[in-house]
Amino acid sequence: MVPISFQSDLTTVSFSRKKLMRRNRALSVLLGLSEVLSQSKDLRQLLSQALDYVLEHTAFDAGRVYLMEPDRQSLRLAAYRGMDVEGLERVSLEEGFTGRAAKSCLFIAQSVQALGDAKRAELLVSKGIHTVVCVPFVVSDRVEGVMNLASRNPIQLKQDEVDLLMMIGHLIGVAAIHAETEEILREIVEEPQDRNETIKLFVSTVGHDLKGPAVAAYGFAHRLHEHYGHVLDERGRLYCNQILKTTKQIACMVDELNSFVRTREMVLRPQPVAISSLWDSLRQEFAVELTKRSVQWSEHSQLAEVTVDEVMVLRALRNLVQNALIHAGPTMRRLQVGCEERQNFFVFWVADDGEGIALEHQRKLFEPFARLKPSSASEGSGLGLAIVREVAHRHGGEAWVRSEPGKGAVFFFSVAKPVKIECPCASQGD
Repeated sequence: MVPISFQSDLTTVSFSRKKLMRRNRALSVLLGLSEVLSQSKDLRQLLSQALDYVLEHTAFDAGRVYLMEPDRQSLRLAAYRGMDVEGLERVSLEEGFTGRAAKSCLFIAQSVQALGDAKRAELLVSKGIHTVVCVPFVVSDRVEGVMNLASRNPIQLKQDEVDLLMMIGHLIGVAAIHAETEEILREIVEEPQDRNETIKLFVSTVGHDLKGPAVAAYGFAHRLHEHYGHVLDERGRLYCNQILKTTKQIACMVDELNSFVRTREMVLRPQPVAISSLWDSLRQEFAVELTKRSVQWSEHSQLAEVTVDEVMVLRALRNLVQNALIHAGPTMRRLQVGCEERQNFFVFWVADDGEGIALEHQRKLFEPFARLKPSSASEGSGLGLAIVREVAHRHGGEAWVRSEPGKGAVFFFSVAKPVKIECPCASQGD
């Protein structure tokens, strides 16, 4: 490989698809497939066009794409080209090359005559198939489907060709997950009357179908950075680091979104909770960060216990402490937590002596995805304070903030006594 010479501070390199194909066919094929998969289309159309592309750039004559059924015991036919599929519409994980590839998570290439199932072998032979290659769609160590490629002639594959097909399978699998998620989200928007059921489905889908690809992308970028970072120029390393940062943010965002929806949907389980146990949990969780930043921690409460849902309240307090550590700024030196009793409520609070918040920014702080700074310049998902308010609402209370620029901030949330599960009260802003 000829090294690129740097004649000045500005270096430009022209890009040619034809030259890339001559230099590195596999990379060129993957680039072309990524363009096909990036187009906005429904799942069936996406898979059909992906299969067309694969057949165009390989020596195979026909192909089928199967996706895993929700019960993960069988696969359904989602796209096919070049052959009659009668009798092949659904495949159990216990039958055929396709089922074996899905069950074992292995790439399989074999002559049809070697198939243990004589009936299925006869069926494939009758369709003119000599060799079958099964490529599992492996996303985050989980098989999401299988691409079954068929040839009327014997085929011998080299290792680099196997690697290319496996990478093609991974890309198609990730795209299929995104397409399915998009269809589900579209149904959520179009059918608001089924809100409760679709929210549960949304949580389940996002938790796996979005986080899984994000983690997979993070893993590939990490491997690229680890093994080929020395080959990349400064800009390449910058891009790689940005991919790592972005995919990590996506995974964190999914976790926060799941927490937000669960807070709305989960059954409230109030019980007597010792205040000291809440403080102990928070202190231990943030001990390393507090020590690292030389932040003084203090606890204030004249109450021994309160009746609340411990999991929810601890999550709200955790979010407030984390919010202070992220947004209060480098000048923060003190962080205080407390709980006080009022006429109809118990009020929890977290105070810092950091930068403070201007009045015009305070009103929308508890809205989902509200931020004081652009997302690119600030950590966090934008859901932390929205979860705090949701916890307060579920306990019949409210959440609010008191702050002035340069004078720190105090975040409050209240819980009704006794707990009123579905009776949000008026704002407590005094």
